[in-house]
Amino acid sequence: MYERACCVAMYKRACCTAMYKSQTVLSDVQESLVVSVAEQAKPCALVCMAEGYNFYTERVSKVIDGTRCYPDKPHICINGECKVPIVDSADATKFYHYFQFVGCDGYLGSRKKEDVCRVCDGDNSTCKTVSGIFDKPLPNGAYQEVVTIPKGAVYVQISEASFSTNYLALKDVKDKYYINGDWTIDWPRKFTVAGTVFHYKLSGQRAGVLQALGPTSEDLVVMMLLQEGNRGIQYQYNLPINTSSTLHDISLYTWRHSPWFPCTKSCSTGKLISKAECVNKSDGRTVNDTYCHPQPRPRDHMKQCNQQACPPEWSVGEWLECSRTCGEGVRTRLVACVQVGGDGERVVQDESECEKGSKPPTQEDCLLQRCPAIWHTFEWSECAPSCGPGERTRRVVCMTSDSDSYLDERQCEESGEVKPAARQTCVSRRCPPPQWRKGEWGQCSVSCGSGTQERTVQCQSFSGDPCDPALRPPAVRECQSMCSDEEEIESNCEDKFKVAYCPLVFNFGYCERPYFQTMCCQTCTKGGAPPSMPATSVRKG
Repeated sequence: MYERACCVAMYKRACCTAMYKSQTVLSDVQESLVVSVAEQAKPCALVCMAEGYNFYTERVSKVIDGTRCYPDKPHICINGECKVPIVDSADATKFYHYFQFVGCDGYLGSRKKEDVCRVCDGDNSTCKTVSGIFDKPLPNGAYQEVVTIPKGAVYVQISEASFSTNYLALKDVKDKYYINGDWTIDWPRKFTVAGTVFHYKLSGQRAGVLQALGPTSEDLVVMMLLQEGNRGIQYQYNLPINTSSTLHDISLYTWRHSPWFPCTKSCSTGKLISKAECVNKSDGRTVNDTYCHPQPRPRDHMKQCNQQACPPEWSVGEWLECSRTCGEGVRTRLVACVQVGGDGERVVQDESECEKGSKPPTQEDCLLQRCPAIWHTFEWSECAPSCGPGERTRRVVCMTSDSDSYLDERQCEESGEVKPAARQTCVSRRCPPPQWRKGEWGQCSVSCGSGTQERTVQCQSFSGDPCDPALRPPAVRECQSMCSDEEEIESNCEDKFKVAYCPLVFNFGYCERPYFQTMCCQTCTKGGAPPSMPATSVRKG
């Protein structure tokens, strides 16, 4: 018997690579060797690529015995050659004399092989086969969930039932796509996903196939990018079972989507929902979800329905708060004619588009508890007098708290509130000392010449003390009025020396003579002849 290899259970050459990390690929690259995952011509040689470079270099011609030749096949390297493992006992008997096989335990000549559960020398009892056909009609133009492959699944096989223009896709439960995601179609090839290798193939004309040996290291969601109707998806995988916790045969149960429930809306784009339910494969009965455990429950299917716009209708807002906190008030709300479009957008329409007779009220009375009685005070009056100690007043009345009604003061007194003061002492400012206040001067006593003027003089005292008499301003003063020419002549026209013959001068007509005009001015003027004009002559005889 040959020595058992160190890397039997390791993925590709991870442990073997570490053995040669100390060696240098290039002179300027010291470590970080990466094993190529490509299927090279020498699958049992250690072929590496230095980080930062795009070419391979063969480090060792023979990897350690027991290393897998390929990540997705059970073939094993022995002495630098890729050995085919035993598939069944017939193969072992038929070809044993030609070359030696390698058992699943890593020994040459061993006849041990993996069962359908991928257990070496197992009896197929540690797993169950889960299979089904997903043929539910789904809307086109979107990714739709088909089935969830649970963690630990082996011998995974997903395939389209017939040729179509649809595409299989694969993602994790956090919506990270590995194959055919983001509306991008990948070329058929191998993909390293969830600790295993998935083979993506297009069999026949274009029917898609996904295969993996497993086991998967995480839950995976199989999706379908629908470009036409669903023609059916066949799926099958083997899942390990825990006999201590599972008392039923999980291969007899599977997840199935229910018929579509009624649309959630009659208009404006509702949703049709198809719920995932656990069913018995033999009769299609719906059973408790625990029977499908540990198969992950797939997501519910949804599609849009009733995408037409809704007819206009009254949209009613919430009532606003009452206009008062007590007593009778009014509250309002917004009522508008609104039409909801197929895309869910709400558009306000003219009220004539809605039925007027059915318009809900926009206002209503609101009656709360009776408002309590409180003292209500008005503004203080000005302080009187304007200086020195004084008093100011205000009105104090009993009213309801909303200031709507006057009440009897007894109601406020019964409430226990103390009535606020209606009077209050005050000092506006300090009063000035007693002082004389003078009025305006009156008119001159004469209109021409010298006369007198008078004015009022009063003592102003806020404290009652008398004013100083020595400082009293005069109440009378002399005045001089300007005279007109005529008034000036009359004031200077008089009889000189009170002569007694002036009347005779007037009677005998001598007033026209300048001498007598000067000596008897007043008599000649009053007699009818002005000083500038001669009086009428009186002729003798």
